[in-house]
Amino acid sequence: MPNIKTEFILSGHKKQNPFLKRGRIITLNLRTKLIGSFVIILILMVGVGLMGTYTSKTIRDRLDNIIEKDVKPANILGDVARR
Repeated sequence: MPNIKTEFILSGHKKQNPFLKRGRIITLNLRTKLIGSFVIILILMVGVGLMGTYTSKTIRDRLDNIIEKDVKPANILGDVARR
């Protein structure tokens, strides 16, 4: 004789994750999905923007370093060579 718990599970009333059914999202409505997708894209865009800003600053710092070490002495050497 099956107990009540077994009958409950066999009758299809097994408690499942409300967000997953066979690997698909089912209980979220369209508005929630769109807002969630927008938030994810926004976070990715902010991350890419911050990475671009950091890279730009690094390139500018390296260029300033190159100008200080190489270009200015070359200009001075050129001025001395012309005399």
